[in-house]
Amino acid sequence: AMNGERSLYERLGGERAIAGLVDAFYQRVFADPLLAPFFDGIEPDRLRRMQREFFAAALGGPIGYSGRPLRAIHA
Repeated sequence: AMNGERSLYERLGGERAIAGLVDAFYQRVFADPLLAPFFDGIEPDRLRRMQREFFAAALGGPIGYSGRPLRAIHA
């Protein structure tokens, strides 16, 4: 982070906190009868991993996002 400041990723609790938020989010998504069908056929562990990477990268964490471009994924 700039000027020795902690990144937002670090201030939010780092990998452990982001993983917990992502896991809690997808637990609710997969239990929702309206949202769950959008994720049929998608490997949940990969989805969670990609989401953790995305948030880590977006919040200034040490992990880069290795997934496909978001535009392609959400098309």
